[in-house]
Amino acid sequence: MAGRSGGDFELDLINAFILNNEFQQNLEFEPLDNELPAVMKDQHGNYWDIFGFAIEGPNSGERLNEARSYTGYWYALADFYPGIQLYQN
Repeated sequence: MAGRSGGDFELDLINAFILNNEFQQNLEFEPLDNELPAVMKDQHGNYWDIFGFAIEGPNSGERLNEARSYTGYWYALADFYPGIQLYQN
């Protein structure tokens, strides 16, 4: 399964999706700025919102499956796991 994320930098929004069928796995997304409620568009002319709904375009009404995910800062992890070592390349 492939995955992608979409969001809005200005509003600090992000979401992750599991692309689990052939159509979804071949999607190529482009981020959009200041075009809410759309946050990304694909090569077929579909516009997608932060919840993974195609809100405009030939696949309007379809939905991407959300991935279980969590976004946090490194120091939050360090609070839960004292003494954790961070890997640096």
